[in-house]
Amino acid sequence: MRYRKAEPLPPDIRMLVMKFSAELEPAGYKRSWKNGSWTTYGLGWVRLSHVNKTWRHTAINCKSIWADNVCDFPTKHALETFLARAQFSPLTVNLDNLVTGCLKKKDLTGLKGLLEEQNHLLRLSKTIISTVL
Repeated sequence: MRYRKAEPLPPDIRMLVMKFSAELEPAGYKRSWKNGSWTTYGLGWVRLSHVNKTWRHTAINCKSIWADNVCDFPTKHALETFLARAQFSPLTVNLDNLVTGCLKKKDLTGLKGLLEEQNHLLRLSKTIISTVL
């Protein structure tokens, strides 16, 4: 018996899979109980972009997931990458995720980058999430 190669998913379906993955499997540092600790780290939905060129292209072109997750990784480089990929999409700035990640890594460059160099983004954001402000 001869097997055929599976047909690739259409671009709009791949985009939906990316968006659902971002909702169901968040990336970065999250507060959860695991091994006696309240924070865990993972690539989450970003792993889909590592499957092949097609999925990477889909992820990079899904501007809304980059905009909604701009604070998920606590480094300046990650922040700049997410902002570049979000382009002009309205941002969700989750300060809790950014602060948790920065404190866990003992590296405040991501938070410093947002507050000092990218502070105009706070005014342009559609949503700012924080339990400390």
